[in-house]
Amino acid sequence: MLRRSSGIRSTPGPRSELRGQALSIIEEAREKLAAKQARVGGWYYERKLYESSIIYFESLVQEYPDAAVVPSVLLQLHDAYSQVGFRAEADAVREALITRYPGSQEAESLAADPTDASEE
Repeated sequence: MLRRSSGIRSTPGPRSELRGQALSIIEEAREKLAAKQARVGGWYYERKLYESSIIYFESLVQEYPDAAVVPSVLLQLHDAYSQVGFRAEADAVREALITRYPGSQEAESLAADPTDASEE
């Protein structure tokens, strides 16, 4: 006859003492996935394959909006849009970067640049 478990859960449920640890592991994994996607987008960006980099960067911003790499990705996304002549999209990304990350180096570099590439 099989016995049931003593009620101890093997997976971290909402009230489990392992919940905090599980959430931390999930967050770390999401940061790693975002960084990987940023590297792939950066690979295309460095080779001036801007349309491909845009796909990866947009996906990253949608999927991992709170990732640490988002400000740098938004800066590259802004430049990629500018390079392919999508001025409205470049302006929208510029505004998002300045609004969401006002103290970041990336936002300050765009805000301080009077010769913004999207205005050319």
